Amino acid sequence: MQIDTTGVSSDTTIGLLPPDSAATAQPLPDTLGRMSTPSLVGTLDRSLDSTRVITADNLHWLDYRYLGGLLESVPGVFLREQFSEGQYSQLNIRGADWRTIAVLSDGRLLNDPASGIFNLFHFTTEYADRIEIITGPRSFLYGLNSSGGAINLLTKNYNSNKPFSKINYSESAYGYSIVDGTFSQNISRKINV
Repeated sequence: MQIDTTGVSSDTTIGLLPPDSAATAQPLPDTLGRMSTPSLVGTLDRSLDSTRVITADNLHWLDYRYLGGLLESVPGVFLREQFSEGQYSQLNIRGADWRTIAVLSDGRLLNDPASGIFNLFHFTTEYADRIEIITGPRSFLYGLNSSGGAINLLTKNYNSNKPFSKINYSESAYGYSIVDGTFSQNISRKINV
């Protein structure tokens, strides 16, 4: 994308690019957990990128109790909690209601067919390999009720010769406790439970 600078003096700041670097496009490092796309610094394409990605490597550095707390760390995603375990947390993406947000696991819709919502406590974050948050006009491609946004939860494939198990237990005041666990065992080649 080129900016027309005719009639503008050389000391006027228009963008983040110096005049001689407009022809050299370099891929930007992926420091924000976003998809890396080759683009110019300061272009409109980079600022309108509406897909955020949280990888399994980034999960270790985020403070969360469940999927809702993890999604709340993404800019433009707001969460209204009911302050009781098991209650639906109302998720808003860029002002869109929680009934207009599709939640998918490996491309399969997880939303309740009757109400159109998904309880964020029902997804174990230990299974997450990658979480894609799609906002903007592209989100309608992911389901019927995804006009506000789409969240695609890509799961890990625990295919190992040795059994794998992990338990996460958290406890705090007022009788709050949560247990989250994962177990995987191969029963034959490339088939595990």
